[in-house]
Amino acid sequence: MSDIKSVLFVGVGGQGTILASKILTIGLIGHGYDVKMSEVHGEVHGMSQRGGSVSTQVRFCSKVYSPIIGEGSADILVSFEEMEAARYARFLKTDGKMVVNTAQLPSLPVLSGDCPYPQGIVEELKKHVPVWAFDATKVDAIVESEEPISLAPNREPSAIDQQIAENIFPYLHDGITLQLGIGGMPNALGKPHCRIGFERLRYAYRAHE
Repeated sequence: MSDIKSVLFVGVGGQGTILASKILTIGLIGHGYDVKMSEVHGEVHGMSQRGGSVSTQVRFCSKVYSPIIGEGSADILVSFEEMEAARYARFLKTDGKMVVNTAQLPSLPVLSGDCPYPQGIVEELKKHVPVWAFDATKVDAIVESEEPISLAPNREPSAIDQQIAENIFPYLHDGITLQLGIGGMPNALGKPHCRIGFERLRYAYRAHE
């Protein structure tokens, strides 16, 4: 039985589908794998540049002879757009896994009003294969590591911290993002202000307690 692994990237032109597959290919080659990659995007580059469907295929092993992923042979399907996940689902193995960006980029027929955007796509896919679905537009970074999280010691705010916090707070509003660093300043702003959103941030500093 072949130990070749196949990863299918799909999306809409302009999302970086081809770039993502190239980054994966470079990383795999760096780890000593033989890698084959192919890309399909409409009529040469025309359709992909107009928001058309784009797919790239990456296969890796000690030796790979073909870059083509047939129907029912992808180990992982990474979809940059929800409807594209449904379009290419038939290429996934029965025991394959799917990663889906739930952000929707309507196609031209949808935008023109000729047909509605399909609803319940992710729910239907989950009935058949394991699906990790999330809105990638709300994710800054995903980091996986076995290294322990570095923790900074907690410190109560000084009088200077308190004064600075009092000067800053009138300019804050709901939904604002602050980069505070470590030390007493986060506690100065977090007591008693910004409690709901801030407690989650403070948890990282106090996880050791």
